[in-house]
Amino acid sequence: MKYIEVLQFSAETFKGSLNLQCHYEGRTVRFMFAVLGPVLPLLVMMACIFMEKFQKGAGLRTALKVLTLTYIGGAAACSNLLPCQNFDANGIELPELFIFRKHLPSIKCSGGDASMRFYVDTVAYAT
Repeated sequence: MKYIEVLQFSAETFKGSLNLQCHYEGRTVRFMFAVLGPVLPLLVMMACIFMEKFQKGAGLRTALKVLTLTYIGGAAACSNLLPCQNFDANGIELPELFIFRKHLPSIKCSGGDASMRFYVDTVAYAT
């Protein structure tokens, strides 16, 4: 279990370690890191592809290390963008008006900002 906890290095754990929500607007910080979580490992892997083009073997070695450190955290961040919170902490079912995205509480599952939901779903499915 400790091995898996170490491998869950993600943008979410980075955000939590710096307490960014206390220093900046919490809604914006949550949104940026929720979207950055699944995208960042892919961007780093693409950088490794370019590194491989210019220096044979170095990009592959780096990509394997990056994959080991970021894959679990990136996959977890990606899967956290989609599900909705249907029950409160006591297990009582929330009314439909108050059901929200687990990872982004400011986005309601029904009604609300449809363009924001579309953007988050696009990032989640693409990554």
